[in-house]
Amino acid sequence: MQRRSISGFARQPELIVGSSELGKSEPRNIYVTTIGRVSGLPREIEIWFGTLDGKYFVMAENLWAHWIRNIERNPHVKVRIENRRFEATARVLDERKDADRYSAMCDLMRGKYQWGDGLPVEITLDDN
Repeated sequence: MQRRSISGFARQPELIVGSSELGKSEPRNIYVTTIGRVSGLPREIEIWFGTLDGKYFVMAENLWAHWIRNIERNPHVKVRIENRRFEATARVLDERKDADRYSAMCDLMRGKYQWGDGLPVEITLDDN
């Protein structure tokens, strides 16, 4: 399966200092698998991410990205970070209802990647 990344997102597996959840360094990318809203097939993206309050966040360039539309149809996703895999639930943050978290995530992504003008998506790991 060929992976496609959203333009503007790096594909290099650089490590940067970050989350205590993964140890002393945090990978640059996370892999999120949605279920295609039309095909019903798994669709994996590689994307930049941030962590805040025990949750993962990714940013979409726009509301019309296929993976965003997949999440809106079915919020159950799979997440892969390095060799760790998790079941999770994703949701697109609302700029008004989630104003504090929305703003904090944009700021976090600007600090980590020098880009944070997208649409934040919150990913909460399911309890196993």
